[in-house]
Amino acid sequence: MSARQWPTSEALTTATEAAAVAYFEAHLRGKNFVDQPWEAVDAVSKLRIRELVLPLVDAALKAVGDPRRVAWIEGYIAADNGRNESTNPYGGSL
Repeated sequence: MSARQWPTSEALTTATEAAAVAYFEAHLRGKNFVDQPWEAVDAVSKLRIRELVLPLVDAALKAVGDPRRVAWIEGYIAADNGRNESTNPYGGSL
């Protein structure tokens, strides 16, 4: 994937892992199909769960859209309006 494509491989990996753990906790462990924590699950089973949720995660991230676009537009507008870091409503500095 190039830096311009959304979702990025990093975002997709992070979201897929989170979805796999959530699926495991809610649907497998939560319904007493397994009694071990995610960390104790074997690598093959983890891979199968990740592969199960991957298409859903990919579709969801594509539907939400690229957050980098919004950040770029906000930065462009702020610079165009003479804004600087001191006017950042979220505080802090970079």
